[in-house]
Amino acid sequence: MTKVSELLHNIIYDDILQKIKSHKYDEGDLLPSELKLCEFYNASRTPVRQALQRLYDEGFIVRQAGAGTFVAGRKFWPDIEMGGCGEELCDKGPYLKCCTLAVKEICTDKELSELLNVPLETPTVMVERVRYFHNEPIHYLKHYTFCLSAKDLFKHGNFSSMLAIYEQQGRLPVWHLYGSDTNEMIGIQSVPVIADAILKNMKGFNYEWAYQAMKASMMSDYKGLSYVTKLEYIPADKEKESVAKGLEYAIADWGVAQVARKLGKVDDYEYFSKRALAYQKYWDKDTRFFRGKNQDGSWLTPFNPVHSTHRNDAYCEGNGWQYTWLIPHDVEGLISLLGGDDAFVSKLDSLFSVNADLGDAASPDISGLIGQYAHGNEPGHHTVYLYSYAGLQWKTAEKVDYILSQMYHDSPDGLQGNEDCGQMSSWYVFSSLGFYPVNPSNGIYVFGRPIFDKVALKLPENKVFEIKTVNNSRENKYIQSVQLNGRPYDKSYISHADIVNGGTLVITMGNKPNKDFGANMDCRPKSAIK
Repeated sequence: MTKVSELLHNIIYDDILQKIKSHKYDEGDLLPSELKLCEFYNASRTPVRQALQRLYDEGFIVRQAGAGTFVAGRKFWPDIEMGGCGEELCDKGPYLKCCTLAVKEICTDKELSELLNVPLETPTVMVERVRYFHNEPIHYLKHYTFCLSAKDLFKHGNFSSMLAIYEQQGRLPVWHLYGSDTNEMIGIQSVPVIADAILKNMKGFNYEWAYQAMKASMMSDYKGLSYVTKLEYIPADKEKESVAKGLEYAIADWGVAQVARKLGKVDDYEYFSKRALAYQKYWDKDTRFFRGKNQDGSWLTPFNPVHSTHRNDAYCEGNGWQYTWLIPHDVEGLISLLGGDDAFVSKLDSLFSVNADLGDAASPDISGLIGQYAHGNEPGHHTVYLYSYAGLQWKTAEKVDYILSQMYHDSPDGLQGNEDCGQMSSWYVFSSLGFYPVNPSNGIYVFGRPIFDKVALKLPENKVFEIKTVNNSRENKYIQSVQLNGRPYDKSYISHADIVNGGTLVITMGNKPNKDFGANMDCRPKSAIK
């Protein structure tokens, strides 16, 4: 068992150090009359279970302070050097690491149980420490050292880690690898992820602090963002991959706008909503493609929507055909740019049929091709689901069925492209359930083609959401009808709220399209959040 002195070793706060220094003590010295109160909870004691939500509501953040060590503190706290957490505390059960939580408030176990956001089933060690200065208590600290399962670490550590990274580098992470941000890719993909979590009312982090991180990141000068702020678009003669970056930023700006609305920040909502429409600045109505635009307003030439020069043109690991569809936050706006439903569907059909040479310098990431649709790379993964926005869910079902059955298999080349942190597999998992999140932040899942007879999604509070597929077979790829909780359901999508409430979704399949399913305007998926 780790000694208390080891757990408390090297925990130093600047507010205390200032008092120490003012009385000419050396940094690290103990204060006069320091009192330590230590109590070990035995293994039979019921561990702390519920959420530390009040910490977040009161402005606390949680950040990683070392391998497996997380510290809850306020934004203005100085860095805390945590002492060693003995891994011998973790010798029972499937646990990843010890986790020390420092709480800078006096609170009872009951209050703490309402605050703790990691459900635990493991013994808890508690250490209380009171520092005295001239016989007056100046600080109270509780440590709860407990074992954290890998599942809980993944569930609650991601957002806290993102915010910790923002604290350290002044911008939310882009692409972290081996403990540092590589700044490798375009966009700031953590922004839509955090927006999605806030809009879905996920707990475990402070919304205000997260919003400030999102806003500051999108107002930074990262890879062309300063041009977005000044010109509303990124000039192709000033920044490579300008179209790809501009479309990615518009998606993130949409997420910032929705969070601003949720938090009552009206001016920010209006500002970022306008920026979310900046994708229109790259639209060339004559060629009907998104194109690189120079600072003087002229189009970048020459232009070939099929041609690709890897990381050295207006796109990123793609071409004009593939980036035409990267507007998941405003599909209705894209339909309007293309001239309405019929023109939109005609263009989308062409995506899957145009065969042409990409060029000698084409990006190797353009793989898994069906015409110009590239399933081997992330920017196009939502594209097959766009038919539903024009009322043709059955066409989505056809494309999803083909990709599920023909482009995934259990051999060394069983994926059509770079797995990239699990995205190829994530598409398969979602799509095999029967739906996919086109917009990363609006809580809508668009129906495709389920392949399992029955799936049970286990949810919080012991709820379960079941997906049952009737008449399921290789040939029966078209949705005939849907029921939600025993009632007819005519929409071609389902909301996150419907899923997390628990219940049963029954999808009846057939070998011929039911072209009426999802055809009416009020049955189609929507980009906007009501």
